[in-house]
This record gives sequence, C-alpha cells and structure tokens, in this order.
Amino acid sequence: MSLKLYEQEPYQTTFHSHVASCVKKDELYDIILDQTLFFPEEGGQTCDKGTLNGIDVVDVQIINDEIHHYTHSALNGDVQGIIDWTHRYTNMQHHTGEHILSGLIHKEFHVDNVGFHLGYNEITADYAMDLNNDQIKRIEALVNSVIFSNKPVKSYYLEDYSNMEYRAKLDLDKPRLVEIEDVDLCACCAPHVKSTIEVGLFKIIKSMKIKKGTRLFFLCGKLAYEDYVLKHDQSIQISNQLSSNIEALSFNVQRVLDENYALKQRIKQLNKEMIDHLIIEHKENQIILCDELDRDTQLYYYNKLVSFSDNYVLLVSKQKDNYRFMINSKDIFLQLKERHPVRGGGKNDFFQGTLDTVNEQLFD
Repeated sequence: MSLKLYEQEPYQTTFHSHVASCVKKDELYDIILDQTLFFPEEGGQTCDKGTLNGIDVVDVQIINDEIHHYTHSALNGDVQGIIDWTHRYTNMQHHTGEHILSGLIHKEFHVDNVGFHLGYNEITADYAMDLNNDQIKRIEALVNSVIFSNKPVKSYYLEDYSNMEYRAKLDLDKPRLVEIEDVDLCACCAPHVKSTIEVGLFKIIKSMKIKKGTRLFFLCGKLAYEDYVLKHDQSIQISNQLSSNIEALSFNVQRVLDENYALKQRIKQLNKEMIDHLIIEHKENQIILCDELDRDTQLYYYNKLVSFSDNYVLLVSKQKDNYRFMINSKDIFLQLKERHPVRGGGKNDFFQGTLDTVNEQLFD
C-alpha cells in the first residue's frame, strides 16, 4: 500500500519514490508508487496535477485503497514527483472553505452536507434544506468571520472514536478527522490549509434549488478575488455607460429595462395600427414578405389577413438570422417544404416555421 505523503506534508511539492508496478492499460500506463504526494480523486475533489520524472500525470485514482497514477509513458525504478502547487493550494483553500461552510450550516440549521464537488471549473456543496437569500447571506458572512479569526485547522487519526461526534458521509472504522475549533469536526481524506486565514475571501456566487434541498456555488482565495475583479470591472463599465454611480446601478439598470419594455410595447402597438391601415391593400394577396416583426405582431397580422382573404395566406417575416412564416394551407406548406429547407410544422389550417433564405421561387 502506498504511503500517503499528502496526509503528512500537504505543503510539500516534491518527493522521491520507487515504482512498485507499471502496467499498460489502453493508451495509458497505470503506475503504483511506494509513497506519493499525489492526492487521488476522492471525497468529491479532483486529483492533484503534476509530473513524475518530468512526465505529466494525467489522472490519479484510489482503487481498493491503492493509489494509481496514470501517464502516457512507462516508468520504472526511482522517480521524482513534482506537485502542481497552484492547483493543490487552490483545492486546499476550497476544501477547507467547504468545511467551514458545512460546519456552520450544520450548527445553525442542523442539516447535513449531502453532496460536494470540487472540480476544475466549478465548486459546489449541497444541503438538505431550502436556504433563502437572507440565510445564504448570513452564512456567507459567518464563514468569512471564521476565516478572518485565523483559527487553526488540524488533521489527525484517533485510537478510540467511541466518544467523538463528527460529521461523516461514510461509516469508516478509523477515519481521518479534520477539526476547526468551535466550527467543524469532520471525517475527510483531503489536504487542508493550516489556518482558516489561508482560505482568504469566501464568496457564494450562486444558489440553486435541487431535489435534496439547495446547491451552493462558491469560490475561495484567488479565484474569489478574480471573480470580484471581473464583476467590479463590469459594474464600473455599466455605471459609466448609464452615467450612474455603482450604489444606484441596480436601480438604473431596472429603469432602462422598464423604458425599453415600454418602447417595445409602443412599437408593437404602432405596428398593429399600421397593419390595420394596410390590411385592405393586402386582402387579395396570397403571399406577403414583411420586415422583422415579433411573433405576437406577426400572428396579429396573419389573423387579420386570414379574416379578409378567401385564398390561402403565406406571411413571411424577416428575422435576424432567418425568415419566420405562417400559412393556412397544408398543401401549400408541403409545396414550400419541397422547394425550401423548412423547419416547422402544424396541423389543421395553421402551419408555421422558419426558412434560412427567401428567393424568387417562393413567389412563383
């Protein structure tokens, strides 16, 4: 069994080891070492990145408590391993941040973490209750308060667990415990930072209702800072465009949206009034091509034409990327499909869809 160096020295980035076995599996080589710093994919967390003798380790898995390293080249004898410290430390910050978050939610609301995913592009934690916005904001503030209080983070095994109360997803005989005093005590296999202050900034960026309760998306440390910078810069740009200060940004964005909606409604009403004036001119026409209309206005136009016409009606409205049509004849719809690539359908006396292009054949 490989010695798990990452449990003893999570801040160490290089190590020496001996290849216990190297077996080719499909396009990769499955390598087992006598000791390793590489944390495998486990406990909802992605594996470490790094190299063995300069060769990229593309995956690390734990199978039957044995750690398997996968590379594109075979390795034998003694090897030097190097851990991608940026990736490792980012994971340590986020996993410790999750412990603070889950510990506080457990203490505040007496509910458990029922899922955790620390991926390359997304970090989420699931909780068995519906959390509202006020509760989420409160928990976020409490998490940052714990971070700034600089509490030590301890990891250890015990000889006797009988009198210990701790959070755990799996029923293990001898789990590794991670403790943050007065905040959380949890069974966990992953590397963690030494103190809560190292987690840095903690920010919940999104929440989602799921069957089990609530999923929280969050960022810690450098990633939380980068997210803040991105959103701050965007806020400044929008503020400048609206000639608004940031404090009133939300109000002014809503004002612009309301004005835009009112203008759209006015344009729609004017279009309908124009249609009412033009409808008599078009009542004998069977095919009409018009400028861009929203679907409701086009349907209004179509219904007016149908009410005035004894013939079939084909109304085509030019859109940004295609042409939207409405027609009251199945036979003409089928003929249209024979001549043009058509997406759409219908039944009885109403068919609708889109055309990529409109050419003279449509009017033959």
